[in-house]
Amino acid sequence: MDTVSNIIVNEAFVKQLLPKVKDHLLIPIKFRHQLTYILGIVKDFHYSSFREVIELKVFILDRGNQTGMIQLKMKKGFHYEAIAVIQDVYKKFAQFLPLE
Repeated sequence: MDTVSNIIVNEAFVKQLLPKVKDHLLIPIKFRHQLTYILGIVKDFHYSSFREVIELKVFILDRGNQTGMIQLKMKKGFHYEAIAVIQDVYKKFAQFLPLE
């Protein structure tokens, strides 16, 4: 059974797939055979090589057994400090899952 009720999409998704309307958050979308709504729109970002074209992205909350992934941009020269903070926060919310 699918558990998706709302999604977050990137700007590329909106530009390529949605009609030209003022508020995209009111448009119902059929996603994974289920009616859903866009909860938010994030700015386009590179998640692979900067040479790659930014593709459509859909972010969902998976309530199944799969673990998620998060991507962060860290300030140059502060990687060790950032990783330490991330580990502390992660332990508070998901200590039963490994942080990789």
